[in-house]
Amino acid sequence: CFLYRDRFAMMSAGLDYEKLNELNTYAFLMYESARYAITNGAAILDPGRCNFAYKNRHGFRGTELRVVVYLPEARPDLVDALERMNKGMHEYIARQEGSE
Repeated sequence: CFLYRDRFAMMSAGLDYEKLNELNTYAFLMYESARYAITNGAAILDPGRCNFAYKNRHGFRGTELRVVVYLPEARPDLVDALERMNKGMHEYIARQEGSE
C-alpha cells in the first residue's frame, strides 16, 4: 500500500488464495488498509485492480482511467493488440456490472 498526499493506493498483497475463505484474509486486509488510510488523512482510497465483484459489493466505485501509448515507430501489431486489450477490458467490466 502507498499513501501519497491524500491518495491511498492498495496495489499489491501477498495472499494465499487457498486459505482466503478459511482465514478471511482478504476482508481483513481490506478493512485494515481502509482504517489505516482514514486514520492517516486519505481522502481517496484506491482499492487496486481486479476483484471487481468484491469491491463493487462493498461500495467501491470505479473511475475511468486513461493511458496514452506513444509508439516511436509504426507498430500495427501492437496497435491491434492494444485495441483487443481495450475491447476485452470493456467487455469484462460490462459482464461484472451485469452480475450485481
